[in-house]
Amino acid sequence: MTGEGRESGRVAPCCPRCGSDGVPLVYGLPGPAAREAARAGRIALGGCRVSTDPARWTCVRRHRWPEPDLRRWEAALDAAMSAEDR
Repeated sequence: MTGEGRESGRVAPCCPRCGSDGVPLVYGLPGPAAREAARAGRIALGGCRVSTDPARWTCVRRHRWPEPDLRRWEAALDAAMSAEDR
């Protein structure tokens, strides 16, 4: 299964390994809003240590991958953080 074809209109990409939906991966000490977004599955928490070229996305199978266009990642993160629980 690949994410091709599902990408149009999506802010977050599909996992390049398994095709699952991707969510923004956030590093550092999370505040209340980030913890709530992580509980709801809109973002994933990546821990406090950040490498020089960190992965920006993850999926439910915990695959991680980079994002060459940080504007795309920032847009997905903004959308995830402003979304309400469903």
